[in-house]
Amino acid sequence: MKKIIYCILAFFILLLLPNISYAERENFDDQVIAYLQDLNRTNIQITSKIELKDSARNHAYEYYELQVGKKPGYAVLDLNTKQMIEFSFDNPALRDLKSLINKNVFYLGVTEFYLEGEDGLINLRNDQLVTNKTEINNLMLGEVACAKNKSNSKLFSIVDSNKFKNLRSSNYITLSHTLPNYKYNPNKICGSTAAAMMLRYMDLYFDRNFVPTDLQSADGVALIKNLETYIHHGTTGSTAPQLAVGISNYLSRKVNYSATYDSVEGHILYGQIADGKPYIIGVYNHPDYGRHWMTGYGYSNGWAIVNDGWGSTGVHVNPNYMNYVVRLQ
Repeated sequence: MKKIIYCILAFFILLLLPNISYAERENFDDQVIAYLQDLNRTNIQITSKIELKDSARNHAYEYYELQVGKKPGYAVLDLNTKQMIEFSFDNPALRDLKSLINKNVFYLGVTEFYLEGEDGLINLRNDQLVTNKTEINNLMLGEVACAKNKSNSKLFSIVDSNKFKNLRSSNYITLSHTLPNYKYNPNKICGSTAAAMMLRYMDLYFDRNFVPTDLQSADGVALIKNLETYIHHGTTGSTAPQLAVGISNYLSRKVNYSATYDSVEGHILYGQIADGKPYIIGVYNHPDYGRHWMTGYGYSNGWAIVNDGWGSTGVHVNPNYMNYVVRLQ
């Protein structure tokens, strides 16, 4: 009899647990909206959301699908630090969110969303299947490295965000022209994709010797493929030194510029844009392999504003979740 009673009690406890979890997330919803509206945006609504797992399969992040006026948007929240990691008021990162509910979706770095499939991980940004166990392990290690290096900043925290509104009241700057937006990004060549956007901008508005005529195209594919011959990518992407050296080698005998890299600092991002030049910014990486690179065209109250290399523009990225910036000098 006691066993039956315990089973019944356990059953009702399990029924109640989802409601408790949902109530907690509802509180986060309100704070997310309050934070985003503090960034001078109004009429923002959460239309849907899904759980995102970390490399240990914990529910560590949350993806919010937004309606910003008439535009779709999104935001990603770190449930441990209560920091906003990335958001866009112009386009969503994931499509058909309903099909991902109750699925194992991993968040393994900024703009990197992977769905667990029968044969491996599916990159939800380009639909490529990752089956190699070493590559999957490297992806997971990258999320662990990112998690260890997060710094807690009131600037990006949704907790009592209204108290720190004054921190987000200045330093908004973008390039004076539109940055080319490329999405050709197969097989870990995001470094070349990011570099191509930066170099084509410099070609259009600084010096027409940055990109030869035969490499100029609307989609950037010819330039990206050419840069692949200069930038070492390997099986896990390019590191900051490899990216800087590759860009410098490409520019040799073309223009009087070279590339260098630094740790991400707000004043560096702001300074690059103030000087009229794009920058390349990368997510945290394991010491021996690279991760995802994006091209920045703005700096807004602490946030890096980027083209994400998957075709989306207007993506705001929390620099606490990045490691290196590659820039021209």
